[in-house]
Amino acid sequence: MRKKRDAGPAPAKTGKAGAGPALPGLEPVEVESYAGYRGDETPRTVTIGGRRFDVTEVASRRRVHLVGGGNLFDVFECRLDDGRLIILELDEHGRWRTRPASG
Repeated sequence: MRKKRDAGPAPAKTGKAGAGPALPGLEPVEVESYAGYRGDETPRTVTIGGRRFDVTEVASRRRVHLVGGGNLFDVFECRLDDGRLIILELDEHGRWRTRPASG
């Protein structure tokens, strides 16, 4: 039985990433996120290789603008419930990608 999350907006599940520009080295991934009252999405769960992980901490968040392409990305550094630190990228079309965090 899953624990009930704190009251708040319903989760918004975004599908797997599709084709399109991305930051280098990122793989498509499925993410469930919550949008707060400001509408910003925050990752809550990540499915990698068919296995679901809870995001226990969002260590950092930044907005990246690719020069020349005009593409805008939200980049999150997240700790998963297995202790791993990963980078999640959300593009302007709602597609998520991931890679291990360096260091």
